[in-house]
Amino acid sequence: MRSILDWMLHTYYRHYKLYQYAFTSRVTMSITSYHPSSLVELVPQLPPLADALTEEQHQQQLDEEQRQEEERRHAEEAAAAVAAEEARQRALEEEYEASLPDDVKDRVVHALEREVGYLKKKMAEQFQAQQKGLLTRLAELEAAAKASAAAQPAAPAVTPPPAATRGSVSGSTAGSRPASAVKGAN
Repeated sequence: MRSILDWMLHTYYRHYKLYQYAFTSRVTMSITSYHPSSLVELVPQLPPLADALTEEQHQQQLDEEQRQEEERRHAEEAAAAVAAEEARQRALEEEYEASLPDDVKDRVVHALEREVGYLKKKMAEQFQAQQKGLLTRLAELEAAAKASAAAQPAAPAVTPPPAATRGSVSGSTAGSRPASAVKGAN
């Protein structure tokens, strides 16, 4: 017991302030200051009588505010009605979807797949027929162009102008070509 008493006197009580500082939470004080004029309630500033509305103007202003309030209320009611109708439609659709048996859904999906396959096949056949017709028409046009080119007589050879007027050297081969060939070569 003596050792416990010595420990308490020499250690614990001697450092009591240290333990108190370390193991207690600090309390911080929040201080707010007010100006004396902010504590006294002031009389509100009234607008001058020169800016006052007549009774008719005031009534018109009240009527306008009431009309705007009614319009807002009608718009909210209309929006609520639209939202309620959409919710009702969604509920009906969900109820209808839930009431359909799975075998009916499977038959509908199978029928749609079969119909889509049939339409794809029909469109492919139509595309092939159109392509065949266009290729036939193209071949006919090419044959007609070849026939018209073969039926036209060859263009007569144009004699070249004298070498002195063209400004070319007299021994060149360019002077022996027809004018159409020279024009195309340039």
